Amino acid sequence: MAAKPAIVGGFILGALALGVAAILFFGQLRLFTTTTRLVAFFDESVAGLDVGAPVTFQGVRIGSVQSITVEFSTKTIVARVPVVLELDPHKIIWQGHSLTGSEEDYHRLLDAGLRAKLAQ
Repeated sequence: MAAKPAIVGGFILGALALGVAAILFFGQLRLFTTTTRLVAFFDESVAGLDVGAPVTFQGVRIGSVQSITVEFSTKTIVARVPVVLELDPHKIIWQGHSLTGSEEDYHRLLDAGLRAKLAQ
């Protein structure tokens, strides 16, 4: 019995499609999830903090660390560390409604006392 090229090609394309779908699904690539980026500034050491570390609030993961840099002031010769956080607004509920991701929502959370701190 001879192999039919169309069947073999279809099998290979199907396997390739399944492989790509598995990578997207198990790799937790969030194609349709909207996120908000915020910056937290730290004056103290951020030793142990890495890109990809979870951002949690009372044990609930609400985002992750996207980047960590060092910023020096040429006037005061003081360093601070800006840490870019990516938050999922759907993980934070404000009075029964998910956050819209607007700047006003985050100002309300800051006014309510939401702050970033390092913890082990």
